[in-house]
Amino acid sequence: MKKLFLLSVFFGLVLAPAASAGPTENYIALKLGLASTKANERWDGGKSEIKGLPLLGLAGGCDFNPVRAEFEYAWRGKKEFIADDKLEIGVQSLFLNFYYDIDTPSPVIPYVGAGLGLAKIAAEISRPQKVLKTKTNFGWNIGGGAAWRFNDMVSLDLGYRYAGFGGVKIQGNPNEVKVDAHEVLLGLRLIPDEIF
Repeated sequence: MKKLFLLSVFFGLVLAPAASAGPTENYIALKLGLASTKANERWDGGKSEIKGLPLLGLAGGCDFNPVRAEFEYAWRGKKEFIADDKLEIGVQSLFLNFYYDIDTPSPVIPYVGAGLGLAKIAAEISRPQKVLKTKTNFGWNIGGGAAWRFNDMVSLDLGYRYAGFGGVKIQGNPNEVKVDAHEVLLGLRLIPDEIF
């Protein structure tokens, strides 16, 4: 509860100046991607990696030109890490993302971005019986990419980001399982005011 309160205060402080300026465009974005997720789940603290996990996301935001702010929910597939304990890890996140669009004379607009929010880690271990442990942490991401603006209504984004999700303690393992990921995202950004 304390984390949620602090996060709400942070969001309020960050969004207040932008809201007073007035948004130029509201948008929604659908995101598909692949995540290469790493976890230090081994007893010796080493990391295992799962590549090609599916990522699905939905975001809604405001474009203040050249700065964008959006709330994004993302779900990442749950897969078994290569370990004797048959550990499965899944992550969901809720981020407040900020992007800076770099103006160019072409339809291709590069951007850099960062985000802060909450990440829920679900870790399931079968040793010898199934134990499910979940924890909600502060999460963050940083990355960049480029958007191709087809017209005033539709943009296609291709980007990369590195995300940290915190950790979760699993019974029987002396080390906290910390989870992070390299993510490649393909997004479709729509401006509802222009469409309807």
